[in-house]
Amino acid sequence: MTRPFPKIIHGVHGHLSREEAWFLLEIPSKLGAGIYAELGTCCGRSAILVAEGIRQNSLVDTFVHTVDYFPDKDAENKAGASYDIAVSNIKDKGLDHLIKMHIGDSAKTAEEFEDYSVKFLFIDADHDYGSVKRDYEAWEQKIMPGGVIAFHDSSLPSISRLLNETGKPFNFVESIAWREMP
Repeated sequence: MTRPFPKIIHGVHGHLSREEAWFLLEIPSKLGAGIYAELGTCCGRSAILVAEGIRQNSLVDTFVHTVDYFPDKDAENKAGASYDIAVSNIKDKGLDHLIKMHIGDSAKTAEEFEDYSVKFLFIDADHDYGSVKRDYEAWEQKIMPGGVIAFHDSSLPSISRLLNETGKPFNFVESIAWREMP
């Protein structure tokens, strides 16, 4: 029997399957307290799921850091979602205290985090090969041993190419490719 979409994301636009949504909601129960990061905010759907998992598990001092480039807070970005829509969705779900939004370049924002400080990284920003590779290279050393790195839309040629180039095995939940860091 297929589980329905988690109720917390009803009314929030985004591109996640049911199983991908449940993966993101349940990851905090598996990894515990720490820093969670998401590259590519769009309407906030993924961040809302992870933050709800944090709330459901009562994880103290645990936040989701989202990074997206909104060239103009009043204009729509490439994904068609404005900063204001994401903020509104996050506030409407009562999760703004658990989500910290960073506006800017996803690879450059990695400099704000210490090496081996991130428990979970979800890469879902620009999907062209150069951008995905740049994000991966900037953030890989930020993930702590035992932490998880995940890529959305892994069936796209650009992301599939990068996954193959890493030479590392990945697990899959539909189009999310993920692996635990050694």
